[in-house]
Amino acid sequence: MGRIVGAMDIQKIRQVIEISRLGSFTRAAKHLGTSQPALSRSIARLEDMLGAPLFERSGEGARPTPLAQYIVSRGDLAIRGIAALEQEARMLAKGSAGRLVLGVGPFVGELLLAPLSERLMREFPALSLRIVTHYGQDLIALLNERKVDLALAASGDRANNDAEETTGIRAVHLFKSHIHFFARPDHPIVAHGRRLDPVELLDYPFAGAGLTKQQRDEFPAELTKAQRHNLNAAMIQDNDVVRHLVLTTDTIGYGLSQFFLNDIREGRIVRLNVGYEGLHYCEAFTNPESRHSPIVERCIAIAIELAENMNMDCTPPPRYGRRAQGNDQLRCKADIPDVT
Repeated sequence: MGRIVGAMDIQKIRQVIEISRLGSFTRAAKHLGTSQPALSRSIARLEDMLGAPLFERSGEGARPTPLAQYIVSRGDLAIRGIAALEQEARMLAKGSAGRLVLGVGPFVGELLLAPLSERLMREFPALSLRIVTHYGQDLIALLNERKVDLALAASGDRANNDAEETTGIRAVHLFKSHIHFFARPDHPIVAHGRRLDPVELLDYPFAGAGLTKQQRDEFPAELTKAQRHNLNAAMIQDNDVVRHLVLTTDTIGYGLSQFFLNDIREGRIVRLNVGYEGLHYCEAFTNPESRHSPIVERCIAIAIELAENMNMDCTPPPRYGRRAQGNDQLRCKADIPDVT
């Protein structure tokens, strides 16, 4: 196996991990299939190279020093990444597609997950696909921990910019849309018959997948206790449940118009006319290890194609530069009039 840093190869990292885990050179040697003297010589050479001890030896065993603990914390992740790489390389060499752990946020999942999964399974019939659904920032954390290969999620909090700078997480723009608010036609707020201020909506409980910080900031900073409760009353990733609450209670639903399109067309739900921008950016996030995977690259390309086919606004924000030529203001097929 190739070297990681100097003479610290994978074998030595495994040795440090097993001695730390088992607390004994003898037990670690047995587990690794080597002799105790050979293991001791290997660790001694590594300590000489580093210029510091890795273990405090005593009659009771071996206790890792802070340096060894640091190697374990970083090395375990590296070994798991290399093991996954080896597995994927073997599968690709045999003509298989490998594996993909795909993290999906609630909004992008509702729009793209079903057709995206279908395309992936058609193009890569031997693909081992795992889907993880979570909120955006949780998916970024899983991506940093290498528990997810690709995350498709909202980025409205802009906290992901910090992640890009500190951990190598990068984003590819998928589409931009707007958050809208919805109620049943006989809801009391519909009777106002005018453009509503966002704060007026907070007289009623909200239901949706959760607002980003940027989206929440469009509401007044100073809210009453009841208004704060209503803003976060029902955070639900299942859009069918949100629709049910909107249809059967005074709950105000929020989300993308596509989620409520059939109900709106049939007159069961109306989109409220609210003075609220509510921009929603959906992006594909990768880490340094995953971004060059041909499976990840193809998955992102399919997601962009699906969004464009839905007439979503796929024009990258200014910080991305231009990804493709074409109409800068794609009009969503679900762009319907508000109720006034």
